[in-house]
Amino acid sequence: RELVARVVGKEKVYLSEDPLGCCSINVFRPGYHHSFHFDESEFSTTLMLQEASDPSTGLFQYTNPLRDSPDDLVLESVACAIHDYDDTVTTASFSELASQGTTKETISAPPLHTLDFRAGTLSIFSGSKSLHRVTRVHGDRSRLV
Repeated sequence: RELVARVVGKEKVYLSEDPLGCCSINVFRPGYHHSFHFDESEFSTTLMLQEASDPSTGLFQYTNPLRDSPDDLVLESVACAIHDYDDTVTTASFSELASQGTTKETISAPPLHTLDFRAGTLSIFSGSKSLHRVTRVHGDRSRLV
């Protein structure tokens, strides 16, 4: 815990009291992905146990921090990221944004980064502030984190 506290700049960090949520393994089988989202926790620690057999898939992608608080929905940035980067979405609706005078032409998607995440890599990530996803896994081996 001391290492994580130092990395995130906190005097002290606490383990989750959820016995299942505090330590779990996410299994991304071939065909699985995790769409764009924000985490509810301030930050998370993740250890890559096994990469997908196709190294160009199952990628962890994230934006720069987009918000300071979960109350800030950053609808424009989220809508643009989904529209520009998510190939599973066939159309993107900007009707809610358009009613506020915002159009696709007036905003752009935040830059998307890909973490070089190999087996043995430890990530300490502020997923409550940065929009992120895991791309679809292909091949014959699951991605384990």
